[in-house]
Amino acid sequence: MRRREFLGLAGALLLGGGCAALPRPGRGETRAEVLVLGAGFAGLFAARLLREAGVHVLLLEAGQRPGGRVHTLFELGAQEAGAVESAPSYGEFLALCGGFGLETLPVSYPRALCIGVRGALVAARNWRTAPQNLLAAAERALPPHRLLSRYLPQPLPVSDWRFWGDPGRADLDIPLLTHLRRAGASQEAIRLIAANLNGDIARRSLADLLRSALIRKMAGGGGSLRLRGGNGQLAQRMASELADALQYGRQVRRIRAQQRGVEVQCMDGARFRADAAICALPFPVLREVELELPLSAAKRAAISGMEGLPATRVFLRAQRAFWQEDGLPPDMWTDTPLGRVFALPAAGGEDGGAAAPEAGAQLGVLALGRAALQLDSALDADPLAPLEMLRRLRPASEGALRMERVVSWGRNPFARGAFSHYPAGGVSRYARAVAAPEGRLFFAGAHTAPRAPGMEAALQSGRRAAGEVLALLRGGES
Repeated sequence: MRRREFLGLAGALLLGGGCAALPRPGRGETRAEVLVLGAGFAGLFAARLLREAGVHVLLLEAGQRPGGRVHTLFELGAQEAGAVESAPSYGEFLALCGGFGLETLPVSYPRALCIGVRGALVAARNWRTAPQNLLAAAERALPPHRLLSRYLPQPLPVSDWRFWGDPGRADLDIPLLTHLRRAGASQEAIRLIAANLNGDIARRSLADLLRSALIRKMAGGGGSLRLRGGNGQLAQRMASELADALQYGRQVRRIRAQQRGVEVQCMDGARFRADAAICALPFPVLREVELELPLSAAKRAAISGMEGLPATRVFLRAQRAFWQEDGLPPDMWTDTPLGRVFALPAAGGEDGGAAAPEAGAQLGVLALGRAALQLDSALDADPLAPLEMLRRLRPASEGALRMERVVSWGRNPFARGAFSHYPAGGVSRYARAVAAPEGRLFFAGAHTAPRAPGMEAALQSGRRAAGEVLALLRGGES
């Protein structure tokens, strides 16, 4: 018996309790062995691995491009609107890039920055004695972007990972705000930490922040890397291999368990049936889908509880080098809705962003959490609001900048945030259930791989989910 025939027979036996072939799909219904929902890195990689194993797979994507939150703006010189960097520890990512002949380049960040607080800009070297620095005496020497690290437990108490999802470590699964107050942070330190926090200071779990800090520490050795020509190339290469299996414009409306598999209905009325499905949708998106299938209480709590991080990027073009006029660095950390402003690497450049920017350089705005919500609202009222905010904070920028693109992940209906994170109490309640299969529905995505960073987490989750599905289809094949 050929392997393909074995997989088909094993699937039929598993799904039908020993019955013969599955019933023919109904009218207007498409049949596959496996459905993959979402063509981000996790879904693309899972579908690719299943295809290599001989499985008939269909990949459904709500949008019109592959990659999900990996989004390269090729029209702006391959600037990244989503995932930006990788590291030498990204095993799956680098192996895929190598297989496609894609090249990585080192990223350097030697530049100084200035600090925009309470309506004024201060060079970082002058921050300690600046009148805008209202921090407590023990905090004054730290620039705002280093305050959070000061108040995270040091050394990291969680290097063995036993804390993750362990109800016995509920002492860490508390709001960051609660922890900061207990640790003695001043009110001004709390305000500045909240200004650019990747989450809500009153809601995000300290345990989840510790997880992020540990991942950064693990991935930090060897420096950062970027993909020459943009990370979106990797999504395009995988999508090209899956062209006959990938359908765009298929926004999922309903996922329904059936006696012999899974049925998915899309907003356009299209229906698909399969022996199994991999859901690579972020949970803030998945909770907008009708789920007609038995789910564990912990999984339902995870779907309803995990939060998406609002994040908004604005891409600007400097028509003149205004930073040479006011003598301050182009890079800024601010307590305004602009969040952070920084010079971007030149398109096609190999300096990794280390060279001093000149006129014509691109600048990026990155607002997270509360700042992103404020920036989105300001953009609703005035599409040029970022330019006016910059002019007020930095008068030398008046007339020097042109807006090129705005990308709001919080407003994106197919993302609902730049990534998913845990509110306080969520880690103890449902972290261990996030990646667990539910019947014939399997789960992938960066949010299901908590021990890896960004793009690497997405790829690792795709491999795991594909393996789980193959084990089901093989029915014990060695």
